[in-house]
Amino acid sequence: MAEQLSPSDVERWVQAFIGAVEEEGAHLTDLDRRSGDGDFGTNMTTALRRTREALADTAATGSAGQPFEVMAETFLGHSGGTSGPLFGMWFREFGKAGAGAEAFTLAMVAEATANGWATLHRLGSAEVGDRTMVDAIAPASEALAGAVDSGAGLHAGLRAAAEAAREG
Repeated sequence: MAEQLSPSDVERWVQAFIGAVEEEGAHLTDLDRRSGDGDFGTNMTTALRRTREALADTAATGSAGQPFEVMAETFLGHSGGTSGPLFGMWFREFGKAGAGAEAFTLAMVAEATANGWATLHRLGSAEVGDRTMVDAIAPASEALAGAVDSGAGLHAGLRAAAEAAREG
């Protein structure tokens, strides 16, 4: 993996995320049904299908943040539930970090993650241990910051973040 994520790398990353959520949509809905109102998977897949459509209709600008900007707009404007707007704000931070940039570096991903976590905490008031999305986001953010501080490469930093998120 290159030490930067080009706009096409970011779009592939977003498309892979969309595919993974679509694949697990029924399972996510079932999990939410056990502890909530059972709409999480449906809301996620609906917003992400709209993201896929919007990406197909959007002319590429060459900005590494563009796919995330499109995703943020889709979640903020076209998703239901409590988590939709929160995901929109989360992805908006990635769009901001990559706005006008030719590529994402590990430091930019770490900054976007930290800013996204701060925004989610401010708006949603969830704490680690509340059994919310922040149980994964906070440790991933810490792992990314640690990877940047230690001089890790992009691949190693993203792997550390993914492992921390899973553990969280």
